[in-house]
Amino acid sequence: MHNGIAPADLLGRTEARNALQIPLGTNVIGALGELTWNKNYPVLIRAAGILKREGKEFLIYIIGDGEEAAFLQTLAEEVGVAEHIRFLGFVPDARKYMRAFDIFVLPSLKEGLPYVLLEAGAAKLPLIGSRIPGIEEVITHKETGLLFDVHNERGLADALTLFHEDTFLREVVSTALHKKVQSEFSLAHMAEKTANVYAH
Repeated sequence: MHNGIAPADLLGRTEARNALQIPLGTNVIGALGELTWNKNYPVLIRAAGILKREGKEFLIYIIGDGEEAAFLQTLAEEVGVAEHIRFLGFVPDARKYMRAFDIFVLPSLKEGLPYVLLEAGAAKLPLIGSRIPGIEEVITHKETGLLFDVHNERGLADALTLFHEDTFLREVVSTALHKKVQSEFSLAHMAEKTANVYAH
């Protein structure tokens, strides 16, 4: 039985981008979560290095704070992508800014059922996640998002490039995921299944 989420109170795209000071016309990759070992942000930073070497235009906005903040900022400088990554730190009620992003990435090493993916799906964002249990309950590759092997920065860079270049695929999978979240991961669906368990 999956957990469910309530309907999200999301800002519109323009309002969310203004609040996060995102320049107009920028291709923004978003991530949201604590800056800890488990969230595996080094693979995203190294994938950003690949994108830069291949001449891609992008910015990465990471919302969250944690014990690896200084390490990740240093790594971004070492990889040569510090100017492409914005570490925003802790932002209250961060999920309401989801629509500021063009693509959402969750590169975790392990997860239960990640609420942040459900929230991003509710915002109708195209998602990229690592190929691990929990994330695979939400994302089916090329149906409701894209998956990459957890330590493979080349695979993540390729997934980001595919979404950036194939806007049709991006629209198809984000729409499919949005419908999946509404039908399978709503509070109403969770309550109905819970009631059925107690009834039997």
